[in-house]
Amino acid sequence: TDTNGNNLLMLAARDGHAYTVALLLKFRASPLQRNLMGDSAPMLAALRGHREVVRAFIASGRPLEADGWTPLMYAAFEGHDGIVADLLAAGATIDARAPNQATPLMLAARNGHAKAVELLLAAGADPALTNDRGQSAAEWALENGNDQIATRIRSAAGKR
Repeated sequence: TDTNGNNLLMLAARDGHAYTVALLLKFRASPLQRNLMGDSAPMLAALRGHREVVRAFIASGRPLEADGWTPLMYAAFEGHDGIVADLLAAGATIDARAPNQATPLMLAARNGHAKAVELLLAAGADPALTNDRGQSAAEWALENGNDQIATRIRSAAGKR
């Protein structure tokens, strides 16, 4: 473990070493263990855009989510569309809530990631949910200058 609380699995995931991750998972390394920042190995892989590493976690069949932030949130936040698609296909919690009650859809909308927004909406993300400040995904998009995304989310909300 390093000074940030990263174990070997976290370091391999963060740095994109899919083979090492798969091997460590085979030997029962825990994908849910968190470092001092509260990040798990799958979250670090999703954040950095390491799709093959995320796929190794999915292939392991082990749980990838716990309370709080999730790999899907990190992938949506960064606009890693392929990882968003993979996690959704693997059954990730689409409307998972961060400590501030943000959802993956809100995070993608806030940061202007139109493709991630489309993937999340197509998979059934709820556009009406709000964060702890009462803001919806469309409002977060508008607040950050992502008008077209806000319009798309409002359109989806009207069809529910």
